Amino acid sequence: MILMLQAIIRFSVRRNVVVLLAALLVAVVGVLSIRRTPMDAVPDLSENQVIVFAEWAGHGPLEIESRVTRQISLALQAMPQVTAVRGSSDMGYSLVHVIFEDAVSPQRARAVLREQLAGLAAELPAGVIPQLAADGIATGQIYWYTVESGRSDLAELRRIQDEQIAPLLATVPGVAEVASVGGVHAEVRIQVNPTLLVQHRLTLSELTRQLQSAETAGGQVLQKGGAEYVLQLRS
Repeated sequence: MILMLQAIIRFSVRRNVVVLLAALLVAVVGVLSIRRTPMDAVPDLSENQVIVFAEWAGHGPLEIESRVTRQISLALQAMPQVTAVRGSSDMGYSLVHVIFEDAVSPQRARAVLREQLAGLAAELPAGVIPQLAADGIATGQIYWYTVESGRSDLAELRRIQDEQIAPLLATVPGVAEVASVGGVHAEVRIQVNPTLLVQHRLTLSELTRQLQSAETAGGQVLQKGGAEYVLQLRS
């Protein structure tokens, strides 16, 4: 080893011009390689995963874990080419991360997940519809914010988020999805009068069944602030 180092040193001293030209050539090639190499400020080093999102407003993490997250996870973990399924539950929503083998393309992974989720409706609570989150980079959800007010209730805050804030954020270049969680959705509450039920010879179960089977009813157009809103009643 020492003899080899001595030989290299003697050659470098005697052929210093050749050594300098070789070093310059290596530097030029290095600079050209760096300029041609694509660079990403946030390289995607994550696993080949797809996120399944399901919202169930007004329910706590424990109930969502047992009735939503667990059901989705069990149905997805047996799929072919799936290496892992990780679920998490929070107030009002469930997140399930499905990890596929690296050989599976993102388009193929999302397609097979849609087919699998289509048959889960009977095993989930009414109104819970699992959806695929937008295809994004490794960072996933990059920003969380809250909408707060001392004068507005939760229903009004959710309306402001859905109708004013979210549409504006969705127009920002690079934003794949604005996922809204929490608040109170607009709803119709029916107070049942037992006396009227008896008079009309109806039972509470019959009334409930009729409400659940009601189809979309015709609506009207509401004009407000220079805009038109189509009002319809859905079951």
